[in-house]
Amino acid sequence: FDVPIQKAERTTIVESIKRNWEFDGNEAGLLNAASHRVHLENQMIHVKEQQGVGTVTIKQTLRNLTYEQQEAVIHFSLDEESVVTGLWLSDDANDPHKYAYTVAPRGAAQSVYKAEVQRRIDPALLEKTGPFQYRMRIYPVPAKPYRSKKGDPLFMELEYQTLAGNDGLWPVPQVLEQRNIFWDATTRRKVNGVEVTGDDAGEWIPALAIDTVHDSSQDSLTSVVNNWHIRAVPRVHKKEIIDINRPVVLLIDGSYSMTNNTSDLSRMVDALHRDGTEFDLFFCKNSCTAMNSIDEIKQQIFFGSSQVEEQVAAFLKSQGEKGYEAIIAVTDEGSYELSTEESVKGLDSTIPIWLVHAREQVPYAYSDQLLDLLQRSKGGVSTSIREALLRLAPQSILRAAGIHERRIHEHREIIDISNRYIWLREKSANSVPSSNPQLSKIVASHSINHRARTMDMQQLDNMDSIHALAKEEGIVSTYSSMLVLVNQRQKEALKKAEQEENRFAREIETGEQDTTLPADLLSVPSVPEPEEWALMIIAGLLLLMSFRKSFDRMYINS
Repeated sequence: FDVPIQKAERTTIVESIKRNWEFDGNEAGLLNAASHRVHLENQMIHVKEQQGVGTVTIKQTLRNLTYEQQEAVIHFSLDEESVVTGLWLSDDANDPHKYAYTVAPRGAAQSVYKAEVQRRIDPALLEKTGPFQYRMRIYPVPAKPYRSKKGDPLFMELEYQTLAGNDGLWPVPQVLEQRNIFWDATTRRKVNGVEVTGDDAGEWIPALAIDTVHDSSQDSLTSVVNNWHIRAVPRVHKKEIIDINRPVVLLIDGSYSMTNNTSDLSRMVDALHRDGTEFDLFFCKNSCTAMNSIDEIKQQIFFGSSQVEEQVAAFLKSQGEKGYEAIIAVTDEGSYELSTEESVKGLDSTIPIWLVHAREQVPYAYSDQLLDLLQRSKGGVSTSIREALLRLAPQSILRAAGIHERRIHEHREIIDISNRYIWLREKSANSVPSSNPQLSKIVASHSINHRARTMDMQQLDNMDSIHALAKEEGIVSTYSSMLVLVNQRQKEALKKAEQEENRFAREIETGEQDTTLPADLLSVPSVPEPEEWALMIIAGLLLLMSFRKSFDRMYINS
């Protein structure tokens, strides 16, 4: 219906084909989400707190349990106060940073990575695929030798910085999907040298308690980036009240996968009524139908497949903007794999477009075209209609935090609002408290968000300027990825890709795989490794020598 069959029925498909067929290609796809091929053997996590900022380092040992090289993929989410600051790969336990990351334009990084995977050469790639979604890919995890139980270890290290959560824990990555890689009861984990046991042992990253109590004063939440004095002011959610002057339009996704979300839709609509928010309700597929109440929505048939951007386009074509405050499209995690560049082409809006995901079912990725549309419209992504409405008219958020709107215009500028903080740019250097250098990378991430919303991101120069900031700070952003390369040829390929006009153009990763009959054992897939070329040459020489000896014996006998 509205999900690729390899995603919706992956377990059945894998069970049906695993004895007689095989997956074609080196990249881990949708079917590999059901595969347990690469074992997470060991995990060492270290948390270092400095002036309220936590640096979390995750060191992992991976082992391949198959006789073929495998790609390991993890899609995960991090909260808005977190930023990825490092990625390393190594085949040497004594040199964990043997192959270090390079921050590269997202399109250039993707194209080089995919080319190297086809050559079966070692790279790693970490991309930001949404406001808080990431995709980490590692290839190849070495195949195990013949008659061995597992392959040689591959070591990888991931680092991110974050701010302490209100629950006494450091925010940790939440897995959205994993392919080939798995962990189980035999996986050994340690946090700051202490072994993890109990319920947390089953998670990819266990809960990380805050061991030290730090004074999160305003001084500790101020930093300077590119001569911007930026301060984070904590939000006071209990005092925030929705304050919008015009009605909003609510678009209900009518796709088949939304069938089980009707109760959550009722709850959302009832909450809008209680808040006194004016709204017009529409049920959308390839076209949008006006509804008077949620009861009418329940009578509709959720069926077929249409992308949320197509539904927004259908509404704008038939209804226009009509003085609405915003367009709020309510959907589930959707199907990123079915997205196309054409579905957003030519689509624009002068009012904010927000995606709200029912039951907190966020996708593991969005198309770059959809993200760009949301940014241009000054919209965003949320799992709550209330949060989307609060960010539409942030004056209530400011008042609740004790910030006067008049002073904002005179002395300060809002650069970003996240779930836990208001990020302000101080215009007067004399009024800025002492700076916390530990906060600079997190501040840079919010500064990039601000620039992406206020600049024309269709212009290559603007994307280059945002990428320059990410590269200077060594962080991952929506426009900048981390790529780990292992030889000079790869670095030259990246250098060339970074000069291309399409260096920020990233293709949609459908993840769909071809299934084929088992390959001819005498054939060599893709481009052979150097040692495989050597074996082929040696085999050829042996055959030549054998033929020569046979010919000599025949000549002597004759």
